[in-house]
Amino acid sequence: MPANTQKGETSLMINGEERIIRFSLDAQSRIIDALGLDGIEQIPQLMRKLDANVFATMIHAALVDSNMTLEDVKSASIPMMPAQRAIVQAINLAMWGNINGPDPTQEEVKQAEKIASGGASATH
Repeated sequence: MPANTQKGETSLMINGEERIIRFSLDAQSRIIDALGLDGIEQIPQLMRKLDANVFATMIHAALVDSNMTLEDVKSASIPMMPAQRAIVQAINLAMWGNINGPDPTQEEVKQAEKIASGGASATH
Protein backbone atom coordinates (compact mmCIF):
# COMPACT_ATOMS: atom_id res chain seq x y z
CA MET A 1 0.00 0.00 0.00
CA PRO A 2 1.40 3.42 -0.87
CA ALA A 3 1.59 6.07 1.83
CA ASN A 4 -1.66 7.83 2.68
CA THR A 5 -0.36 11.38 2.99
CA GLN A 6 -3.69 12.80 4.13
CA LYS A 7 -3.76 10.51 7.16
CA GLY A 8 0.03 10.46 7.61
CA GLU A 9 0.09 6.68 7.26
CA THR A 10 2.29 4.18 5.53
CA SER A 11 2.45 0.41 5.72
CA LEU A 12 4.87 -2.40 6.36
CA MET A 13 4.73 -6.17 6.42
CA ILE A 14 4.72 -8.00 9.75
CA ASN A 15 4.51 -11.80 9.67
CA GLY A 16 3.34 -11.59 6.06
CA GLU A 17 0.48 -9.21 6.85
CA GLU A 18 0.29 -5.58 5.84
CA ARG A 19 0.15 -3.31 8.91
CA ILE A 20 -0.42 0.43 9.01
CA ILE A 21 1.88 2.76 10.95
CA ARG A 22 1.43 6.44 11.79
CA PHE A 23 3.68 8.63 13.92
CA SER A 24 0.91 10.48 15.73
CA LEU A 25 1.76 12.69 18.69
CA ASP A 26 0.75 9.79 20.92
CA ALA A 27 3.13 7.44 19.10
CA GLN A 28 5.93 9.99 19.33
CA SER A 29 5.30 10.38 23.07
CA ARG A 30 5.48 6.60 23.54
CA ILE A 31 8.80 6.49 21.67
CA ILE A 32 10.22 9.35 23.74
CA ASP A 33 9.17 7.65 26.98
CA ALA A 34 10.23 4.12 25.98
CA LEU A 35 13.68 5.17 24.76
CA GLY A 36 14.34 7.92 27.31
CA LEU A 37 14.72 10.69 24.74
CA ASP A 38 14.79 14.40 25.58
CA GLY A 39 12.35 15.36 22.85
CA ILE A 40 10.77 14.84 19.47
CA GLU A 41 13.78 16.24 17.59
CA GLN A 42 15.81 13.15 18.52
CA ILE A 43 13.45 10.73 16.75
CA PRO A 44 14.86 11.23 13.20
CA GLN A 45 18.40 10.74 14.55
CA LEU A 46 17.43 7.24 15.70
CA MET A 47 17.27 6.09 12.08
CA ARG A 48 21.04 6.57 11.72
CA LYS A 49 21.88 4.18 14.54
CA LEU A 50 18.92 1.86 14.34
CA ASP A 51 19.24 -1.18 16.54
CA ALA A 52 16.74 -3.98 17.15
CA ASN A 53 15.25 -2.43 20.29
CA VAL A 54 14.84 1.01 18.68
CA PHE A 55 13.40 -0.56 15.53
CA ALA A 56 10.83 -2.64 17.46
CA THR A 57 9.93 0.26 19.78
CA MET A 58 9.31 2.61 16.86
CA ILE A 59 7.16 0.08 15.00
CA HIS A 60 5.22 -0.87 18.15
CA ALA A 61 4.51 2.78 19.04
CA ALA A 62 3.36 3.64 15.53
CA LEU A 63 1.15 0.63 14.79
CA VAL A 64 -2.44 1.60 14.07
CA ASP A 65 -5.27 -0.69 15.22
CA SER A 66 -3.03 -3.44 16.51
CA ASN A 67 -3.06 -5.49 19.66
CA MET A 68 0.56 -6.57 19.21
CA THR A 69 2.77 -6.18 22.25
CA LEU A 70 6.35 -4.96 22.03
CA GLU A 71 7.47 -8.56 22.53
CA ASP A 72 5.22 -9.63 19.62
CA VAL A 73 6.89 -7.04 17.39
CA LYS A 74 10.38 -8.09 18.53
CA SER A 75 9.70 -11.73 17.64
CA ALA A 76 7.89 -11.02 14.36
CA SER A 77 9.17 -11.54 10.85
CA ILE A 78 9.67 -8.03 9.48
CA PRO A 79 11.57 -7.34 6.25
CA MET A 80 14.11 -4.82 7.56
CA MET A 81 14.80 -2.49 4.64
CA PRO A 82 11.16 -2.02 3.53
CA ALA A 83 10.20 -1.52 7.19
CA GLN A 84 12.94 1.06 7.68
CA ARG A 85 11.72 2.90 4.57
CA ALA A 86 8.14 2.82 5.91
CA ILE A 87 9.30 4.21 9.27
CA VAL A 88 11.24 7.04 7.59
CA GLN A 89 8.25 7.86 5.38
CA ALA A 90 5.89 7.87 8.38
CA ILE A 91 8.24 10.13 10.37
CA ASN A 92 8.53 12.49 7.39
CA LEU A 93 4.75 12.57 7.04
CA ALA A 94 4.38 13.42 10.72
CA MET A 95 7.09 16.08 10.73
CA TRP A 96 6.98 17.60 7.24
CA GLY A 97 3.68 16.53 5.68
CA ASN A 98 5.33 14.55 2.87
CA ILE A 99 7.18 11.25 2.59
CA ASN A 100 10.44 12.82 1.39
CA GLY A 101 11.14 15.13 4.32
CA PRO A 102 11.66 18.88 4.23
CA ASP A 103 11.45 20.68 0.94
CA PRO A 104 14.83 21.89 -0.28
CA THR A 105 15.59 25.59 -0.08
CA GLN A 106 15.84 27.57 -3.31
CA GLU A 107 19.62 27.66 -2.87
CA GLU A 108 19.75 23.84 -2.55
CA VAL A 109 17.62 23.51 -5.70
CA LYS A 110 19.90 25.91 -7.63
CA GLN A 111 23.00 24.02 -6.45
CA ALA A 112 21.50 20.66 -7.49
CA GLU A 113 20.58 22.07 -10.91
CA LYS A 114 24.12 23.40 -11.34
CA ILE A 115 25.61 20.03 -10.46
CA ALA A 116 23.21 18.21 -12.76
CA SER A 117 24.14 20.48 -15.67
CA GLY A 118 27.87 19.96 -15.01
CA GLY A 119 28.34 23.56 -13.89
CA ALA A 120 29.80 22.88 -10.45
CA SER A 121 30.72 20.09 -8.14
CA ALA A 122 29.11 19.38 -4.78
CA THR A 123 32.39 20.28 -3.07
CA HIS A 124 32.97 23.39 -5.20
